[in-house]
Amino acid sequence: MGAGGYSIAPLLQLQPLLDKEHSVAYRISADLEYSLAERPTPNEYGLHVDHVIRQLQQAFDLREASPFDKVEWHGTERSLFDLFYWSCLEQPAATDEAEHRLRLLVFLLDCGSKPNRDILLGYLSSLRELCFLDSRLPDPDYCVTIYVPSSPVERRSIRNLLSQGHECTVPSEPMISSRHIIYVEDDYTEDTYHSIKLLTEAGWPFEWDDIRRCEDYEGSGKIKWLFINELVAQRKRLWRLAQSCLPAGQFPKLIAEDEKTDQITILDIHASEICARLVKRGIPIELALQLYVAKSDLHESVYHYTNFSAETLQYLYQAGFRGVTQLNRHGFVPLMTLDCALSIWWQAIQWRKSMERLAWLVSKGADPYQEVPGTSATVAHHLGAKMVDIFFFGWGITYFGLKFDPQEYYRDWKQPVLEYCKPFFLLPSVRDKCVCACSPGGCTTMSVVLRHIVYHLTTLEMKEPSFWFRELIQFLLWWTKGDTETGWEVIRFLSFDALGLKHSCCIEKRCFPDTYFILESREEEEVEEIHDEESLRIMELENLLDELRIKFDDLGQPVMKFLEGHWYTRMIDHLSQRDSYDEEHVTDLKRIGVKLEPEEFVVPDRVSLLIRPKIMPEDST
Repeated sequence: MGAGGYSIAPLLQLQPLLDKEHSVAYRISADLEYSLAERPTPNEYGLHVDHVIRQLQQAFDLREASPFDKVEWHGTERSLFDLFYWSCLEQPAATDEAEHRLRLLVFLLDCGSKPNRDILLGYLSSLRELCFLDSRLPDPDYCVTIYVPSSPVERRSIRNLLSQGHECTVPSEPMISSRHIIYVEDDYTEDTYHSIKLLTEAGWPFEWDDIRRCEDYEGSGKIKWLFINELVAQRKRLWRLAQSCLPAGQFPKLIAEDEKTDQITILDIHASEICARLVKRGIPIELALQLYVAKSDLHESVYHYTNFSAETLQYLYQAGFRGVTQLNRHGFVPLMTLDCALSIWWQAIQWRKSMERLAWLVSKGADPYQEVPGTSATVAHHLGAKMVDIFFFGWGITYFGLKFDPQEYYRDWKQPVLEYCKPFFLLPSVRDKCVCACSPGGCTTMSVVLRHIVYHLTTLEMKEPSFWFRELIQFLLWWTKGDTETGWEVIRFLSFDALGLKHSCCIEKRCFPDTYFILESREEEEVEEIHDEESLRIMELENLLDELRIKFDDLGQPVMKFLEGHWYTRMIDHLSQRDSYDEEHVTDLKRIGVKLEPEEFVVPDRVSLLIRPKIMPEDST
């Protein structure tokens, strides 16, 4: 070792990473956690802390442990401060207990134990504790997690502390958590409201989910308005920062102000782009204004955020937020963002709120007839397919071992559709520019929905698929109010599927997250190739459809009755007479002495053929 090494040697601390079994301090922290789980009184809490401090001091004196020890804990490296901090936090502490906890943490800091950079320090329920510890921390950039208390006593103490001049300093890269907040306004005192107000004034970067969670509690409208008004103020500050720091004309317009009426219009979709441009130029942005939109995030504006209710959207609209027709980076308008997570952990209330949200967007100018960029399909095409996808994804709930009642699930899915979705679900006049024999003239919203139903029934294991296929077809036919041409469209599509033809219409391009998609038309070369391959079978389909159309018109039956009766019988008869080999091939085989014996007919495994008569005829004897 050189002279330089010797000069710093007294300052070096080489501490091996200990496992839990070989750490005396870890055993002491585990004992403390166990003792606190018994819910001791404040006096008992203090005795436990005194005992732990004596144990640690003795272990340090005997060199059985060191304040600088690092312990492996659930795959991460923890200091002694971290261990005891979390041992204390496992159980909520009253005000008197927090004082004892503070003594233990200060003891560890004074001995030299420091929290790791990724430790979540801080409890807003003990702001005094946070301020007290802050003066002993070596690095001001330690992350701080803020938990807002639920106790009225704690809330009043926070308000008093902040009002008396205690600062709530937000570090440069904090991890702010509000999962313990209960957004309920207290009678008379409104402690929660005032605590939240002080937090936002101190620069707390709340999230959209905080606004959404106000919907979970009655009597939280005032807090919701507080968040929304602060969000407006944040967008104004971001806009002023962009105007002062970015070259004119090189950033999108976020806010327009009407000087006569003093009203503002906020095009929220541009906020994340402005933030990105400021960051690129090295311009510092206060934490509350920072908007990082991940590559997988579709929620680039308040209207793209799927968890807001129609009521909350109305609040935002009144506050000046606009842009219900604006596209995000993936080409999605807000009307196309519908969260599939609802279908896995099914909640009827959430599904209803989602449908009400879509209806609200349409009422404010969202256009289901709008063509989606990069496709020839409309928003209505995508939305119908998405709604059917969510219905079928709901069957995934059985994979989690949860109780699942299909009938109740279907009612929960269908009822909000009936109430809210008339303006945008299964619009009969909408067609794209696809070229496919399943729907000549372009895919309709009905043909896209049918294609998704067939896909899910082909790939998903579910009980009674025939029942659910018939149930959905019946519902779709009822929705179109018995329109004859729409009914014939269903017959044509099911005939196409029964014959096993290949689609040449639009395909799904999956986005981030992969539960979202865009319906893209195929390349012309691919369409022509499919048509060449399928030309004979398309001709077969058209001939069969000509025959079926005559019978359909003659019988004058409802579509479902026709499908269950004549269509099914005729389709089975046609498929049973189909020869998989052409006449020339049979002749060639005979020349070389090969004789083909007819095989027993087996009904093809086609989803469309699940529509069979409810009571199958018995075999004649």
